[in-house]
Amino acid sequence: LKYARRQDCVSSSTKAMATKDGKTEKINGNIPCFVNLAGVYSQPTSIDEYMSSKTQLERQEFEKNGYYHFSVLERGEFKVSRHDVEERIQRDSSHVKEIWSSWVLTIHGTGDKQVGVENAYKFKDALQNNELVLIDNADHN
Repeated sequence: LKYARRQDCVSSSTKAMATKDGKTEKINGNIPCFVNLAGVYSQPTSIDEYMSSKTQLERQEFEKNGYYHFSVLERGEFKVSRHDVEERIQRDSSHVKEIWSSWVLTIHGTGDKQVGVENAYKFKDALQNNELVLIDNADHN
């Protein structure tokens, strides 16, 4: 016997949503449910714009060393390089507005400092079949 595999739901963060490469077309008509976890709708378009939301200490460290340190509660400290920032500003999930046949659940914490809650509202406005759930004071993790 051969078994067919059916995918009923996909959960994702920005990295998976940000690549258009046929992803939207694969979702439409094939995946009835999509869960968006603290996703980024659109990114700043330049390194300067990206760094403008960082602390003065992070900006100074980035200017001097080409990287800055970013702490995540319970996960430790990470070094964010110029390459990481360049990769991040290339991500853009705004093409998800083309998803018309899937129901999308967007979950976002109101205390998320890594990906601002305004992104959740952008997804809500862009998607016709979207439900938005905000978790009070929850951070990105």
